[in-house]
Amino acid sequence: MRLGGYFEKKILDLTRIASIDRIANPDFYDDLTKSGMPIPLGLTQAIGLTLIDCVLIRKGLWFHPSMAISTLFHEMVHVVQFDLLGTRKLIEWYTDSLIQDEYRNVLFERQAYALTDRFVQGEPPFSVRAVVEQELKQTPYSP
Repeated sequence: MRLGGYFEKKILDLTRIASIDRIANPDFYDDLTKSGMPIPLGLTQAIGLTLIDCVLIRKGLWFHPSMAISTLFHEMVHVVQFDLLGTRKLIEWYTDSLIQDEYRNVLFERQAYALTDRFVQGEPPFSVRAVVEQELKQTPYSP
């Protein structure tokens, strides 16, 4: 697999991939809207989403292999983040930073986009885990 040089076997074995027609917002978003609270992150336009070790990819993306593989890479960075930090910590820190800033400025997203850019640009394989772990040590989100 093309991702094998970037992700350790543990992450490759752990990650499950599901193709779905579309990613829906959770049901409780309706309650947020009714109460006048803003929706923290609309998911209906998302092409990929990671739920701990399960990566959801919109079916239509598979017709564009380079986009599909880069999206999968991005989402697998999140699997590594979950693995390093644990589910509770990652979700708490992610939501706290999402409340304070917009989606693309959340540290975990910036990290996933930057590593995906390196992958897309053809950089030779590197350990995603080592990079994520090193970068997180320099933040309040240290594993």
